[in-house]
Parts: sequence; C-alpha cells; structure tokens
Amino acid sequence: MGDVIRWSAREVVDAFATGRLSPAEYLAELFAQIDRVEPGINALGDQYREDAMAGARAAEARYASGTAAGPLDGLPLIVKDETEIAGRRTTNGSLLWSDYVSEESDPIVERLVAAGSVVHGRGLTPEFSIPFWTHSRMWGVTRNPWNTAFDVGGSSGGSAAAVASGMTPWATGSDIGGSIRVPASCCGVVGYMPPSGRIPVAGAWGRDDWSRVGPITRTVADAALMVDLTSGRHVRDHFSLPGSTNLVDLRPEVKGLRVGLSLDLGDWPVVAEVQAAVSDAARALEEQGAIVETLDLTIERDLVRQASNGHNGGLFAASCEAEIAGREDDVNAYTLAWLAELAGDRDDMSFFKAREVEAVISERIDRALLD
Repeated sequence: MGDVIRWSAREVVDAFATGRLSPAEYLAELFAQIDRVEPGINALGDQYREDAMAGARAAEARYASGTAAGPLDGLPLIVKDETEIAGRRTTNGSLLWSDYVSEESDPIVERLVAAGSVVHGRGLTPEFSIPFWTHSRMWGVTRNPWNTAFDVGGSSGGSAAAVASGMTPWATGSDIGGSIRVPASCCGVVGYMPPSGRIPVAGAWGRDDWSRVGPITRTVADAALMVDLTSGRHVRDHFSLPGSTNLVDLRPEVKGLRVGLSLDLGDWPVVAEVQAAVSDAARALEEQGAIVETLDLTIERDLVRQASNGHNGGLFAASCEAEIAGREDDVNAYTLAWLAELAGDRDDMSFFKAREVEAVISERIDRALLD
C-alpha cells in the first residue's frame, strides 16, 4: 500500500470505500506521524485524538455495512485555528482568545463534517492571522517541514506544514492578502483562494470581498473536491454564490485559450527560480495549444500597499484594535507594530480612497485581459 500518510485525500477515501484501508488504521498512522514530527515542527494546536478515533471507528463500521455517511466518511481534517468549530476552542493564535469556545461551526467546517470528515486537530496561525509568518506568544514558532531553519509563511502556516509533513491529507485555510497562498508556496503544497462568495464565510467577514476560506491540499484534484463540497448558498453569508461547483469533473480545453503572462507586474522583485517556473508553465500551456501573450502591465507596489493598508485599516485593523483595547501587554509585538503602521496610513488613506485605488488597479488588469 506504500506510504499512506502521503496519499491524497481522494486516494484515501477511495481506499476506505473499497476496504483496502480502514479509517481507524489510517488515523493511527497519522497520529504516529504527528508524534514523530510535530515536536520539531509545531504545526498543530489543540488535537482531538479521542473524538477523532471514535469518529473513524464509526466510519469503519458504516463502510463495513455499506452505509457510508458521505463522500468523505472518516477522512481526517485539520482546521485552521481561526475558523470556528462548534464546541471547540478557537484561539486565533492569541492569548486574548485562549478561553474562547465557539458556539457554531463556520460553513466550510459544517459542510466538510456533514460530508463525513473527522476533525483531528487545529493548524496554527499567528495572532489574528496578521503576518506572513507563523509564530505567536500563544503557541510558539512553527517551522518548515522541509527545512526547520525556515518559516512556513502565514497566516495558514500550521495547516500548510501539517499537509506537507504528512500529519493530515488536507486542511482548511483562510486568506485576505495571501494567507493561503503564501504558506502553500513555502511548504510546497496546493493552496487555493476561491473567488469571493464561492465558499461561504460567516458573519461580518462574509461581507468583505477580500476575505475567503479555502483548501490547502496535496493535489489540485483534492482542492477541487473541497471546493465542490463546500460551495453554494448559505444562510450565514448573504453574498455566497448560488449553486455548487463541479470542479472535480472539469476538463477545460486549452487549445485556443488566450493566456496573459507577466513575470513581475512591472514593479515587483521576483527571484529567478520563480520566474523560471512560471515561464515553464506558460510553455506547457503553449504546447497544448494555448496562445500565451506577454502583457504590458504595471501594478506599482506602492499602489497595492495603499489599497491594502487602506482596506485593512478600515476593517481588519479596526476589529483588532477593539479586541486588544486595554490588554496590550498580552499581545504580540508584531500585532502592535502592524496596527501602528496602519494607524499612520489611515490619516492619508480612508477606506473609500483605498477602494478608489482598487478600482484603478482592477481597471488596468481588466483592460489588459479584455483587450
């Protein structure tokens, strides 16, 4: 059967369904891997081993009787420690939330559990998911499983490290400015930030078109599977899109497709290895009949900084300031530094002005793509 801890999520559930692998045996293998590597990586927060094993054994009995509870019955899952799970602690990487227990599960968790997934632990995040690295006073430093001298990126760093190191077949992440994409890149796994509204986001954050949740997986097919199972309208997200996706079965025709290529967006330092990888991908598309065109497109870094700091200053930072008021001594230094930076920018960049900058950026991109 090979090294089952390296199998994709789809391979695992297929093996469950055919009786080649038992959910309880597979989960035990993951626990053994966690015991081996977690002390040196520190990717996980709270773990739910006893409840997860009970869920795996129940799934095993259902498979034996031909009554699987859903397409993911018994499949383990790590959930980012920002995304809420009913009855479980959600720390958000902060001492301020060390005793907070969620009353409801967020839609992505609700739907994955309804499909049969078994949550066995939490993927660590920096405080309030702020920086592009993963460490906090609450949980310590998360290290890269490929080289522990390096970081895992952020803010969904624990989820990415857990997938990369074989602690779970897949995990959830969240993303406003790169929090799925950066750790996936750092850890060599697949991260997908879906379009706004594709996977519902509960509450106020569901009203922010920058705020998304999505998969961190071992394969593109697994990412498609998670999106398919979690997309569609939800009562807790007014802007969630109607209709479920069917990405798993999508086989797009590449021939004749026009693809725009920019290696640096005109103003961004990109290392040679990344430029080479993007160029290789463009050549592969050309070989399949796509028409790849180099774009004359410049998106200045300072323009993006203005949009980001104005947007986050008006929403994300404002919510953080309310959380920490009067408890600054319990907060990480990077949180305070980030809030101070955005407070300075807020004098010059209102939320509305930031939206105007976003419109400039969007129009430039659309003109290049729609030309």
